[in-house]
Amino acid sequence: MTSGKKPKIKTMKQFFVIAAILFSFLHSFAQYENFDLSTYKLPELKRHQLDLYFDSEGNFRSNFSKDNIYFENEDIEQKYNEFDSGVDLMYSFYRNSEKLQASAAVNFSTNYRLEKNHGFQINETDSRFIGSGIECVSNFKFFNPDNWFLSVSPSLNISGSNFKNPDNGNSGTVLEQSKTSGAFLFGGGKGRIEQVQDFRHAILLLQELDGSGLKRELTEAEVYELSVLISELKNKRFFDSRIRKKKDLTAVDSFLVDKGVISNNNEIAYFVGLEDIWEFGDLQIRGSGNQLRFIAGPEYYNNRRKYKDNDENKLEQIKILTTLEYCSRKPISLKWQRNFDIGLNYLNTENLVQENISTGSSKHYSQAYSDLSFGFFPNTRTSLLFWGRTELHNWSSEDLFEERIAFRFSTGVSVNYYISAKLRLNGHANIRYDKSGLFNEDAVKSTFNRYSYGVHLNYSIF
Repeated sequence: MTSGKKPKIKTMKQFFVIAAILFSFLHSFAQYENFDLSTYKLPELKRHQLDLYFDSEGNFRSNFSKDNIYFENEDIEQKYNEFDSGVDLMYSFYRNSEKLQASAAVNFSTNYRLEKNHGFQINETDSRFIGSGIECVSNFKFFNPDNWFLSVSPSLNISGSNFKNPDNGNSGTVLEQSKTSGAFLFGGGKGRIEQVQDFRHAILLLQELDGSGLKRELTEAEVYELSVLISELKNKRFFDSRIRKKKDLTAVDSFLVDKGVISNNNEIAYFVGLEDIWEFGDLQIRGSGNQLRFIAGPEYYNNRRKYKDNDENKLEQIKILTTLEYCSRKPISLKWQRNFDIGLNYLNTENLVQENISTGSSKHYSQAYSDLSFGFFPNTRTSLLFWGRTELHNWSSEDLFEERIAFRFSTGVSVNYYISAKLRLNGHANIRYDKSGLFNEDAVKSTFNRYSYGVHLNYSIF
């Protein structure tokens, strides 16, 4: 009878061994999963990046209006379809320190657009647009120890284009158009938003290597130390990616050996896992923190058009922009992110020169808006963003809140997939709904629907 019980005892031992291994595995993952990404603070660093973008987009719009002012309550329906393609080359810079957060970007762009329009008082037309431009944007925030800050944001945008369509009254062929705008915004606020993706990278790295036989688990302080090392390594500029990878992996391996987490003699599986997570674990930016900011400043706008009849249209404007905004970034977990913005904008426009060009009669423009988005990061190569935005707009020529009030709701989804560490594919689909003429019986009532998509291929040169 005793011999008949041995298989059961052996089976029970195997069960307890498997259960112990599984518990240890899950406990290790759970420990790292419970680390709070929002505790991470970026070290002092500088980042330089050069990216090449290939873009393809489409917009499908329909507009339905009931005009009781000019067309005796006549229903007006118009449809517009646009197809865009372009190539962009963008250099970007980011600097982080205890006293300064600075970002700047210079973007060179070329663009081709085909438009198909038809509807009320519009013959079906095909219009073609070819353009190019350069845009420079920057933002500098100067912090004190209590996270109050002053900000300065200069920007410049210069573009030129050719636009052709069939003759249709005054909207004949536009031979040339050039635009120049520049702004200098300044302000301040309270709060700081940090990039925390390097802390997530350290946790993903340890989770991947846990199956390769780590001797012990790292404490949260040690994971934080590893995250700082990752931030410093990832933001060094190398034109030769092979040299960079060798130096980076050597530094991480040395850190783990020095901490007594791994041995000097590791199997190939360890290095394969280390390389894979190092290449793809830190590519998606995550933010953490809250910020209240106020920004105001002037913008200069210049637009020159030349039609086929040689009439030159000129428009010069000075605009004063005022913004009050609250921003919140919350990493809910390793895989989920929540972003929220709410704000008010006011724009005052004064025409300096206006020759043969219509700009409407709106001197005052005000806007209230809110944004809510959730990011999902299922693995190191893929991310999804689900977002929604609501807006309330007002245009008026004399007094504030005098004429046109409109409501807008838009929502969409964006998907990122890294084909390689340097090549990223992005796709997005959006829906937008507008309704204007609210709270004013004398205003034109219109409903506007828009469906759009985009596909972008991004190659990071360095």
